Amino acid sequence: MIHSNNITIPCITTKVAIVGSGTASLNAAVHLAKSGINDITIITHGLSKGTSAKAGSDKQTYYRLNPSAQSDSVFLMAQDLFDSGAMHGDIALIEAALSTRAFFHLVDIGVPFPHDKYGNYIGYITDHDKKARGTSAGPYTSILMHRALLDELSRYNISIIDNTTAIDILTFENNNSHYVCGLLAIDHNKINENNHGLMCFIADYVIVGTGGPGDLFKDSVYPETQITSLGMLLRAGAVVHNLTEMQFGIAAQQPRWNLSGSYQQAIPRYYSTDIDGNNEREFLNDYFPSLESLTLATFLKGYQWPFDVKKINNYGSSCIDLLVYYEKHVLNRRVFIDYRTNPCYHSNTFSLESIHPEAFHYLQNSNALSILPYQRLQQINKPAFDLFMSKGVDLSKQPLEIAICHQHCNGGCKGNIWWESNIHNLFTVGEINGSHGVYRPGGSALNSGQVGSLRAAQMIAYRIHRGYTIPHKPNINLIVKQKLEKMNHLINHTSTINIKLEKEKIQKRASESLGIIRNLQTTIEALHLNNNALQAVIVSGITSHHGLLDFFLLHDMLIVERCMLEASLFMLERLNAGRGSWCIAGINHLIQKDKMGLIKEITINDCDGIYCNEILEISLSKDTIIEKNLVPVQPIPEYDSWFENVWAEYQQQNFFDDDITSHGG
Repeated sequence: MIHSNNITIPCITTKVAIVGSGTASLNAAVHLAKSGINDITIITHGLSKGTSAKAGSDKQTYYRLNPSAQSDSVFLMAQDLFDSGAMHGDIALIEAALSTRAFFHLVDIGVPFPHDKYGNYIGYITDHDKKARGTSAGPYTSILMHRALLDELSRYNISIIDNTTAIDILTFENNNSHYVCGLLAIDHNKINENNHGLMCFIADYVIVGTGGPGDLFKDSVYPETQITSLGMLLRAGAVVHNLTEMQFGIAAQQPRWNLSGSYQQAIPRYYSTDIDGNNEREFLNDYFPSLESLTLATFLKGYQWPFDVKKINNYGSSCIDLLVYYEKHVLNRRVFIDYRTNPCYHSNTFSLESIHPEAFHYLQNSNALSILPYQRLQQINKPAFDLFMSKGVDLSKQPLEIAICHQHCNGGCKGNIWWESNIHNLFTVGEINGSHGVYRPGGSALNSGQVGSLRAAQMIAYRIHRGYTIPHKPNINLIVKQKLEKMNHLINHTSTINIKLEKEKIQKRASESLGIIRNLQTTIEALHLNNNALQAVIVSGITSHHGLLDFFLLHDMLIVERCMLEASLFMLERLNAGRGSWCIAGINHLIQKDKMGLIKEITINDCDGIYCNEILEISLSKDTIIEKNLVPVQPIPEYDSWFENVWAEYQQQNFFDDDITSHGG
């Protein structure tokens, strides 16, 4: 316990503190426990509130080396990951090499990935994939992983502190090196007490696995209860990278759910209405030159679900995203996907024989040639239909209102080959670790989370078992007392801020300036507004205890927004067309109409390879100035793979003590 002016702050000492309870965090705890490390404390905002426990898609993909393919290998998979652009080669190699181990660990603990009667775990092609490396346990793959890992963890004596949010990472310097030594958190259930729910955790090692910035965007498919710790990491001095690289795609708004794969391959009808639900029209007819081209783009949207600037030209599937965006954000109309009736192309009557042959043959091979889209969806993937039914939505009777939603952040905290940040003994795993490049294959995030958390656990277990000496820690009592004084000052402040309103402003700005359409002027204006908001927060307070946690989270949201805007501005000043899941243009420049009111063909300049051999790193200096640094991408390592030499190195465990302060270690 820590005492200050008759106020007691709980203080827990643990060898390893894990922040977050998603599949990456839980997997780290499981592997630490299996290594004989039981002095672990998991601190979580909510055990079932994050993306792992609440999100999915038509058949949520897990990407790994295809064990059923005759022509796949670790190095082929590593090359494909590396070729996604702006991804370090050593990380790509590790994610490929350990993908089968991580996958079969999940199989062994009960995740029902399908296999055939010969025990062969077959795969399918996912987005940005060449070797059919995708597999799935259905719409709830990550949820099933989460449950299985929780069950596995229950076998060990691991402390889980729920309804508690980390607000500060504690660090110190020793011999010009930066070390972690614990964290501060707020207990939701005790926020009204005189200590404001403040808790202190003293730890030699900290793993952060709190996911991506799901609360940053208005149009988002993340669970509404998802929060991130990226701002907290930045304030602690962690380096982040690739913050410009995200994924956006068509998703249902209520309930929030990705509409990829089968939801598009069933060939549903797209339509829009005015804000009151009137004036219904099938807006895709204004653009596509034929029913065949319209149905092909819709069908391919299943395989090519994330918006992609490379899939715009020649009536590509990403034109659908742009047209949905245009209807919603320019024309101020509501947009829907409808499984009750078939798409109608002008006066032409829909028939399966009139759709594009690629789509027809897929439906034929899937025995899904029923008359209506919801029937075809049931035949292709009945669990995808049943999912919405379980959430109170009958797709045979009602449409889904949709938007182009933020779905994944490919960037995040920089880590070395053990997923350790630039702060010693501080590791980041899962989406908050920015291991992905521009074009990550669908499902690779789940693999990365499992591989990265395994690597972090391996290094921590090695250091603990070898008795590594942790430098002398600072005066934790003083740090905690200073935080308590800050909290008291916020509550007694004369000037207060409307946290809910400010959060809505951030989300609106982010969706408008950091979405699929970006331009210099909008970004500069957003930075100006962000700066004003940051200054207002710095000199403001709150009216009661209840707002403390939200106040800290708001401040961190503004920091994350600022870093993302600065990263985006850096790229906008240097690129011509955009890349990945965003393009540089005004939407009215991309979408233009002829005299008949039809939309002219949408084209975009070639954007291949620009800045894909470099990665933009960002950090905060002590005076909160944002520092930017372009670093070269490290190639896939070439090394001695002679068995006897590898065996000798393994027996010595020398690779744990290599220079691992940067990539290429």
